[in-house]
Amino acid sequence: MKRHPLQTPLGTETEIVRALLTSIDEIAYVVRLSARDPTRGTVQLVSRRVNQILGRRPGDFLRDPGLWMRMIHPEDVPAVARSTRGILASRKPGTRIYRVRHARTDRYRWIDDRVVPMLDRRGRVVGIVGA
Repeated sequence: MKRHPLQTPLGTETEIVRALLTSIDEIAYVVRLSARDPTRGTVQLVSRRVNQILGRRPGDFLRDPGLWMRMIHPEDVPAVARSTRGILASRKPGTRIYRVRHARTDRYRWIDDRVVPMLDRRGRVVGIVGA
């Protein structure tokens, strides 16, 4: 029996990713970056854990790509932007540490955000994956 290229003994890649995202104790996300402005992008995926940690549903970020940045403490925004530009320019993984406001409590929580740039076949940064 020949297996489909996206089929593994554990299931499809989508099923494996879904199982992984529901089992980790972190917020995981994928953002496709804008070709015009690489500091902006479209949220492709956010794990359900975001609800327990920050009081938001994953769909909130899919509908409103700027929501995450608005949740960051205003004092931390310049450092997050600088760090993001550095990670994108280096094309290497990096860490951003900053405060994000919880939707239900209005209190800020510290986030240790590990980011990995996604590259296309030509080596251009087209997105980021983070947790």
